[in-house]
Amino acid sequence: MKNVKLPMLMLHLVCASFDLIVTIGIVPVVQFPILAGYPLGFLYTLGVPSYVQSYIAVTFLLMLAPSVAMFFESRYNFIVRKDSETESRKIKRAVHHFVNYLLTILVFAPTVFDMPSVSETRRIFMEKLPCLPTEILDRPGYTMLGNLSIVRIKISVDIAFCFIQVIAFFYPTWSHISSTKSLSRRTTQLQRSFFKALLLQVMVPFIIVLIPGCYIISTFFTYNFDILLCNMVMVAMTLHGFLSTIIMLTIHKPYRTATKELLRIGRQKPSLPVRKVLMLAPSVRMFFESRYNFLVRRDSETKSRKTKRTVHHFANYLFTISVFAPTVFDMPSVSETRRIFMEKLPCLPIELLDRLGYTMLGNLHIVRITIPVDIAICFIQVIVFFYPTWSHISNTKSQSRKTTELQKSFFKAMFLQIMIPFTIVMIPSCYIIYTFFTYDFDILICNMLMVSATLHGFLSTILMLTIHKPYRTATMQMLRKGRQKASSTVSKV
Repeated sequence: MKNVKLPMLMLHLVCASFDLIVTIGIVPVVQFPILAGYPLGFLYTLGVPSYVQSYIAVTFLLMLAPSVAMFFESRYNFIVRKDSETESRKIKRAVHHFVNYLLTILVFAPTVFDMPSVSETRRIFMEKLPCLPTEILDRPGYTMLGNLSIVRIKISVDIAFCFIQVIAFFYPTWSHISSTKSLSRRTTQLQRSFFKALLLQVMVPFIIVLIPGCYIISTFFTYNFDILLCNMVMVAMTLHGFLSTIIMLTIHKPYRTATKELLRIGRQKPSLPVRKVLMLAPSVRMFFESRYNFLVRRDSETKSRKTKRTVHHFANYLFTISVFAPTVFDMPSVSETRRIFMEKLPCLPIELLDRLGYTMLGNLHIVRITIPVDIAICFIQVIVFFYPTWSHISNTKSQSRKTTELQKSFFKAMFLQIMIPFTIVMIPSCYIIYTFFTYDFDILICNMLMVSATLHGFLSTILMLTIHKPYRTATMQMLRKGRQKASSTVSKV
């Protein structure tokens, strides 16, 4: 697949760029028969003129054609041509693709610089689309492109030019693959299958754009305007990037495997259970229980032990999820919130209560009980699992000193990685619990505590990368900074 990397990259870049520009940057509301409309997207909020946005959108759409032509030319060059690696051939190919893309970039430019005046825009609008309300013309950014006859000719010529190239490259390539006898049957079948897969990957999204494109071109001649069809056309055209990605992942196993690895859904299981959970307290408990189970228990792999562990962790998470629920469903009324606020925090301005979304949780006595109980249960379980695990590692004599030292070092590293971020959260939590009883409020300390509590994820990541060399190496490989070369699968993405 080395020879198709560049054409496929260009195709994906064009598809992704067009999708992002139309769905986020422009968000156009278009009346196709007269090539007019107004934008609602991010570029409009930045003050980019509407005619510039129109040029960008149409140009990126038209660039899909030379990208497809480039793809088929690449297959033709490396399969049919015998001089594909010569310097002269590379120069000719570079000039050919440069002309294709340059023509696409320039083909729509004259239309943008031939914009009708406001009075002419209003006249054409009322003449061609009398059924629409004229208030549309008063929308900010409403723009009508230039001479419609020139637009018809230019777009049709550009599409026809690229379509002829696709046919010119596709036919000899397929004929060569079908008629070649010098290769083994297995090689021929692989070449055919690969070419069919690439053809499907390219042509399906291209057709998704071509069908709406044909409807748009038909409106230039018939002036048949259907707002439902126009909206469906815009949605269909912005789906081709998504569809192209889905087809690529479905057809090509290397891309699918690399994507699974990047998303961490491959077959390789992470060694730390803590990476699979979201809540800090049951995650810490689960970590120490895991070390205890596999180092101390001899029945760790039995079915009964696995069932007990599952029930244990499920109960921990269920308790953590449920422990705060009663407080949320026991919210005080607005008047009660105001009374408690003025009674407990008279030093703060009453305007805080008028802030949008201001909320006070329920019964404070329940909060005082539930949070300390949850912390106490967590702490007790950590001690229960930590002490026998460390004792077992320290007292085991049946293994070599080297193995024992490695186990101790690994357990210390894991303990450090878990407990330091946990402590960073526990210290602010203790102060928060303290305020429940004393009502001592210091806005500076509160802000510092919130910042400190939100740093535990960052600190945990830094510690993990500092302590564990495998994680550090894998991260450097993903960032392309390690010395070890990326695997062949990932390098093809």
